[in-house]
Amino acid sequence: MKTTNVLVIGGSDSIAGAGIQADLKTITYLGGYAVTVVTAITAQNSSGISKWQSVDLDLIEAQIKVVASDLEVMSVKVGMLANSAVVELLERKITYYGWRNIVLDPVVASHLGQAMVSEDTYQAIVEKLFPLANLITPNTIEASKFTSSGKIYTLEEMKKSARQLVKMGAKSVLVKGGHGQFPGRDIFYDGVKMTILDSQNFSGQPVHGTGCVLASAAAFFLANSGDVYQAVKKAKAVTEEAIVKSIQLGRGQKLSLLGIRRD
Repeated sequence: MKTTNVLVIGGSDSIAGAGIQADLKTITYLGGYAVTVVTAITAQNSSGISKWQSVDLDLIEAQIKVVASDLEVMSVKVGMLANSAVVELLERKITYYGWRNIVLDPVVASHLGQAMVSEDTYQAIVEKLFPLANLITPNTIEASKFTSSGKIYTLEEMKKSARQLVKMGAKSVLVKGGHGQFPGRDIFYDGVKMTILDSQNFSGQPVHGTGCVLASAAAFFLANSGDVYQAVKKAKAVTEEAIVKSIQLGRGQKLSLLGIRRD
């Protein structure tokens, strides 16, 4: 039986609500097989991050090498990249191995706004990874950071940021409204068509790690169809399901129980 193998690259979350752990749970739930490259270790829970540290560059490279030598990578989901050296390494490896179906979730801060990358990393991500990604999935905070456009307040500003991100090299972009004025409303733009994608408004029940769920689900669906727009629509449905299947386990944001029996 052929499996859908998705390589997830990013940070580890000790509360298992976001990062590599959320990616693993999501892809397994969808019937795929996730392999991992851990780029950073975070000490965090549902209330926030207390400390984080990037993994040594040679160890990140070794993880990539052993995965690539052992099985077919059908898509790649990229999350937290703590510094420009990691970004440059990843660009070289994606190009060298010819990996396709790349989904970039450009994590720059925690769900509480805590910075998680160095300042020189932003430009490196734009220059090195935007051109390789089939899809980037920034929230409004991340989109404003990359476009230097200030805080995004309106739907028109979301559309403008989507256009700017494509001009900066992204093939397609999903600007997520959940961190702004439009919970449940996202903007998809592929350089040709601008589409508003609506889902149920969950603004009253924030759930830790929904951005990771969406990006990893999109990578899974992209590996199976090659159609970015359809992958995004399906990934949004999975994310909505993850929010519905969430529970207050800790003292902060809710955590998703996607794929876990609750009876």
